[in-house]
Parts: sequence; C-alpha cells; structure tokens
Amino acid sequence: MHIKKTDLMNLDEFNTYCIQSRIPSINADQWAALLSTTQGKVIEHQKDDQFTPTLELIVRSLSMTAKQSLEDMGLQYDVQRLIDTAEIEQKRLFAALHKSSSDSSAKEYILQLGFKKAPKAITPAPYYSFSVYGTKGALCISEAQTRSKQIHTINVEGALALGNRNEFDWRNKLILQLSPEEMFLVLAVLNGKIPNVVFTGHGESHDKMFEMMLQTGSYFIRLVQKGRSPVSVPMDVRQTLNFTSLIYKQIKKNHPHLGMDELRSMEDQLVRMHATQHI
Repeated sequence: MHIKKTDLMNLDEFNTYCIQSRIPSINADQWAALLSTTQGKVIEHQKDDQFTPTLELIVRSLSMTAKQSLEDMGLQYDVQRLIDTAEIEQKRLFAALHKSSSDSSAKEYILQLGFKKAPKAITPAPYYSFSVYGTKGALCISEAQTRSKQIHTINVEGALALGNRNEFDWRNKLILQLSPEEMFLVLAVLNGKIPNVVFTGHGESHDKMFEMMLQTGSYFIRLVQKGRSPVSVPMDVRQTLNFTSLIYKQIKKNHPHLGMDELRSMEDQLVRMHATQHI
C-alpha cells in the first residue's frame, strides 16, 4: 500500500491504513490516546510501506470493549500498559477480555497480568447522608457510586453501641453497598409491596448480608458479616422518608430519561421476579 502523507501521520491517514488492513478505524479521542503512548509516537512518524505489524493489537487496545472489560473487573484502563501487554500476550489477551465476564479462568488470567486496580470512586463532598440510632446499634445511610461503572447507589454503615454511654463503635463499622437492583427491592419494602428482603454475598469475601423487614409500626434493618456481631437497628416510619427519598434520588440519577410511572413499573417488575425467582 502507498499513501501520500505529510511529515506526521494524522488520524485520517491512520484510518486509511486500518481500512486497507481490514481493521476497524478509530475516533479522535482514541487517536489522542494512542499518541500519548510510545507506539503512538512511532506511528506518528511512520514512513510509507514500513507500517507496524502490530496494528491490529494496537487498535483492539484502544477499543471500548477492552476498556469496559478491564473496568468491569475493577482494573485501571491504561492504554500504554494494555498495548505493551498485548505485544507480549498477542490475541490471547483480547480473547480473555471478551470472555472475562462469564469465564472465571479468563478473568483469573487477566488479573495475573499485573493491571493496576482502579482507584476507588469517591463521591465528592458534600454528599447526602442520614443516621438512624437504636439502643444496640446505629446506621449511617449515604449516597455512593459503584467502583467500576460509577453507577449511583447507596452505602449502609452499621456500628454497635459502646456500653451505656450512648456512643457507637464507628471505628469498626460494618459497611455494605446496595446494588442498583437491590435499591428497587428495598424501595418495594418501604412502599409496602413486599414484607422483607435479604441480600447475601456482599463484600470482597462475599460474607456480608443485608436484611430489611416490615414490623408492626416500624422497619427493622440488620447488617451481618461472618465472624462479627450483627448490627440490628429499628427504623420508624418518619425515618423511612429519608431512605425513600434517597433511593429515588439515586435511581433517577441512573435513569434520568425515565419518569416516575416508568420507575414504579420497573419496581413492580422486580417485585414479581423476587416473588417467583427468590432474588
């Protein structure tokens, strides 16, 4: 192939090479990311008929599929690191990324390649939170975001009471994050559509549990982690207004295009699934 080009390759020229090589073209953002890498600087100065043989690996490293697969595993998407790794692992790397969500061996292979963990998402202050106090424990319920996909959700923190001093052991608090789907089911309990929910398998060791149930005149929330004393706190009807409001706020952030009727329809659908499939 022979392409008349300027001293420095531009995006259009690069995409012409891609098309002629039957490789997907890239956009301006991906081109800018490529030029930040060692390989990109070489490509920018590439001469005619001397194009890199690793073109396909480079383009696949720039793809949204590769980026999303890494982020879904809680790993940092670093273009330079991904291209360097691709040059060693070749196409096996991308085959594993493609299967990582459903194949544990593929995921384990990716995790062993040394990609850095993505930094924990921090909700900028000020953020909304409220506390609920009982005689044996206390809860702090606050807005949060998931680490990998930045989806809006809720953190529930629990602390045991310290003796009779009306103080709580927040230093050793138990922290649990509701999934976006679990928020709908908690909302269904608050709205009186189902009597209780139990969510298990939370935390890095999958040893945490969240339980919420409707009792006479109040609600009851319990946080459990293996090897620790559970945190159990009652929540009266007035306090549930804060919880209900916060859940709606986070759900609306995740689904800004939906109205309240559509959100309630989604809630009802999950309630039906919860009843038939024991989610």
